[in-house]
Amino acid sequence: VYEVESELLSDGYKTVVKNYSEGIHRTDGYTKEFVTDLNEEEKPYILFFYGDHLPGIYNSILNVNAPIKKYQTNYFMATNLPDASLEAYNTDLISLTNAQNLIYAVGDVKISPYQALVQEVNETFISIHSTGYYLYGDTSPRSYDQLTPYQQKLLTAYEVIQYDLIDGSGYALPYLNQ
Repeated sequence: VYEVESELLSDGYKTVVKNYSEGIHRTDGYTKEFVTDLNEEEKPYILFFYGDHLPGIYNSILNVNAPIKKYQTNYFMATNLPDASLEAYNTDLISLTNAQNLIYAVGDVKISPYQALVQEVNETFISIHSTGYYLYGDTSPRSYDQLTPYQQKLLTAYEVIQYDLIDGSGYALPYLNQ
């Protein structure tokens, strides 16, 4: 059982933080049991466990941190594949759009040209958000005009393909699963 002590928090807010902390603790225990059960099955697996962005209980302190902190998402990977290494993939920063490429890399799976583009976008940008473009090493977003010509070209290719797939004529469809 967790207790929260703070002179800065109201009793109601302390209860919210306490409940959230207990939920994290329980999730850790259930996740450990789940991975143990997976290992007992003796079938190959890659587990990608992706959390949510910071919960709403932190709204009052988000503004005192670097803006990128709002977009950092906890995750971890586990696998029983014999030659797989997860060390290079467990980082603090990930976009969910790149999760599939991480899983493919761990499983040593060939990726399509579209997935290669998504991977390149995610290796360049931490986050593409309505507030701007977050680059590795930066704590604040950049505007489109502040990006290098290469970064702008990469974004344009990505956005054109997204448009084509969502609302266009589907010219990119043959390249999704090559």
